[in-house]
Amino acid sequence: MKSYKRENYNQLVSLYLKQRWLVKKKTELYNLFDISKKHTSTELVHSLLERFNYIDDENYQFLLDEIAEYLEDSVKDFNNTQIIALAYDSNTDSSQKILYDLSNTLAMRGVKGFESINQFGKAVSYYKKGYTNLIFIDEFIGSGKTLKVRNDWITKNLELDQKPHYLYLAGIKSSINKFHDIQIFCPLQMDKGISEHYQGDEIEQQIQKMLSLESELYEEINEKRLGDYSFGYGKSEALYTLEGCRGNTPNNVFPIFWWPKDNENKDRLKLLTRREKGF
Repeated sequence: MKSYKRENYNQLVSLYLKQRWLVKKKTELYNLFDISKKHTSTELVHSLLERFNYIDDENYQFLLDEIAEYLEDSVKDFNNTQIIALAYDSNTDSSQKILYDLSNTLAMRGVKGFESINQFGKAVSYYKKGYTNLIFIDEFIGSGKTLKVRNDWITKNLELDQKPHYLYLAGIKSSINKFHDIQIFCPLQMDKGISEHYQGDEIEQQIQKMLSLESELYEEINEKRLGDYSFGYGKSEALYTLEGCRGNTPNNVFPIFWWPKDNENKDRLKLLTRREKGF
């Protein structure tokens, strides 16, 4: 680890200046670079980390304010509005954190009258109570699979007078652009980390380097297969987390940054934390 620090001191200093959160993650970072050096992938890891969206508390509040401003501009009557976390079941979910913090942000702006609903399925009963303006919220849109499933279910189970809104703190731009008929607002939109950053033959070269890095990870943990998360769930190639991973690092992020076990089934020194049943 120290050898990497000595040989690449200037690169590390440049990285620390761009990503201050890594200063507190030196041991984990050196470990990652030791692995990447084995697979001649050091420049790829540097590039991904330089472009990483690590959202500190100040920028988190900025994004919440952007969502709140969007709602103030687009909602005609908050008294018939419900804002619903996209959480599917009783397990805690980052969408509930975003809902809670957004509700406080709206209250501070003097917005009231709406119902905040902490579970997706409860939207039906509140709709029947007269809360017919549906606004769904989540932290991150990666592949867009969850959005499609949720939207198909809600439009099948309710005769809607108006289209629901879907709000996300952050997400992959190309996934968002696929949904032409769904109202989506997402203030922080990003490109995929490899396939939408590199050009030509270099894309395939970097893909192979990432696959080589992923060979350092354990293939299956409690029936969670690495193959399902390769390059991030849905091949999202995401570079994002909230400060301290408080929103729970999305599984759309490259697993080399958060996968909990190495290829010998030992706990890893990882940069990011993801809490998920089975891990």
